[in-house]
Amino acid sequence: MIAETDYLNHIQRTFPDLKLQDIHVNREGMVNVAIIVNQERVFRFPREEWGVGLLRNEMNALDLVRKYVDIPVPDWDYRSDEMVSYPFIPGDPLLTDDLLRMNEREKDAVAETLATLLKQVYNFLFLNFTIGIDCKREFQLPRRWHNGPYFRIRYTLVQTCYRSVNVAA
Repeated sequence: MIAETDYLNHIQRTFPDLKLQDIHVNREGMVNVAIIVNQERVFRFPREEWGVGLLRNEMNALDLVRKYVDIPVPDWDYRSDEMVSYPFIPGDPLLTDDLLRMNEREKDAVAETLATLLKQVYNFLFLNFTIGIDCKREFQLPRRWHNGPYFRIRYTLVQTCYRSVNVAA
């Protein structure tokens, strides 16, 4: 694990041509610390050893669904146990406080976006896991992982939708 004080040094060693000018550190995640550099690159560092596996699972799940969903998802271009990186995706995170301030029309728009995403992910899961596409061949995944993404993706999306619905109620 890399100490938080060494994150910028690690980024500079790994990406020597990147100018570290506009730096935003986001410590709000439970598993990772994210560093956004120049509004062009995101670097994520697992906080603890157990976070490395969770980050790998997230990368694998997003790699699987990337071409099936309309919203942008991270396109990892650097992966290691110490750090992952991808081009910055413009926009703002959807925070609970934001939802609490929204009017009904805005909440409906968020719910519609989440419903569309959920439908796209379920369509992907149905096509790839229900009708028997060989995921090991198609995605080079180990056999033990075939059911894993379904449950991880579903859990994450259901939790997101559940929080959204509770806020709207």
